[in-house]
Amino acid sequence: MSHPKVNFLLEMLDDMWLTENWIHPMTLLMDGISVEDASVPIEGCLYSIEEQINHVAYWEEFGRRQLTGESIDDLQDLQTATWGKSPDWMPKWLESISYYRNAREGIRKALLEMDPDLLTETPATDELSREARMYTRAIHASYHAGQLFLQRRLLDLPDPVAETNNVSPDSPTPTEGAGQLLLDMMDSAWSSGFSIPPFESFTKEWTEETADWYPQEDLPSSTDMVVHMKFWEDYVCRRLTGQSTEELQKINSGEVRLILPEWPEAREDLIRQHEKLRQALTTFSDTDLIDYNDAHGKPFDPEHHTAQWLVQGIIIHHSYHMGQLMLMRQLAGDDV
Repeated sequence: MSHPKVNFLLEMLDDMWLTENWIHPMTLLMDGISVEDASVPIEGCLYSIEEQINHVAYWEEFGRRQLTGESIDDLQDLQTATWGKSPDWMPKWLESISYYRNAREGIRKALLEMDPDLLTETPATDELSREARMYTRAIHASYHAGQLFLQRRLLDLPDPVAETNNVSPDSPTPTEGAGQLLLDMMDSAWSSGFSIPPFESFTKEWTEETADWYPQEDLPSSTDMVVHMKFWEDYVCRRLTGQSTEELQKINSGEVRLILPEWPEAREDLIRQHEKLRQALTTFSDTDLIDYNDAHGKPFDPEHHTAQWLVQGIIIHHSYHMGQLMLMRQLAGDDV
């Protein structure tokens, strides 16, 4: 049986990689894209699909080597793979899919085989601890998965459909330090700027014209997307604090309310809601996180998930849509 913290990290990574719970999983988003569509950037996009997948795969391989202690010298200068770029030596489409999948499987294997006590250590070749490197992999890949979903829409490709969804294990084991790990992961996605842009500074100077722009008829505006993100932050916060969610009006990604708040209000609403959610998380012990019911004895989620699953999911969900907000700005011709 693997260590609880290893299980924690694998569940989080697999949620992003394999299952259609909070986001469209990367493993499906890569399917059905031709060499022609993958190799040439869509108008307005800074990088092609091939470059994006190679970029994510590069950092997956980097993360794998931080787990195993292998040399990173042959990966060359890390600056060749910053902010969506990838080194010239990386494979072409479709080989880049295999490279990515091999890196992902390598991470799973390395996590299962390593000494769990090493997870909190920071290798000499990295600036993050091994556990932080793993949760930033989920944040980073989710960010680019969100962009890939929009790129598929722009190419008129069908939305991917997962065959199965992930369900929390029947008897989850408490993970020592899980609450702090989730807080660190949440802050990394929201404010660190390490793997993805921090929401508040990234959107600070946006005008209503910027936020309300639609790239095409079947895609949401940035305002629509932020309202959608706020809904799910509110939902998770209410589940964690034992409040009813019945009066919430669900907004699916891509859908629009008949009456939307104006951009500054929508942005501030999300920021305020996130602070409430973060505060709710601070009240949970490691044991509380793996319970299926809140303090009132009500299930956290109709699908029999734990509080921990909800928090992991909302972090991945935020990262996914942050990738889309960035791509929207590129499509609009902004210098980002």
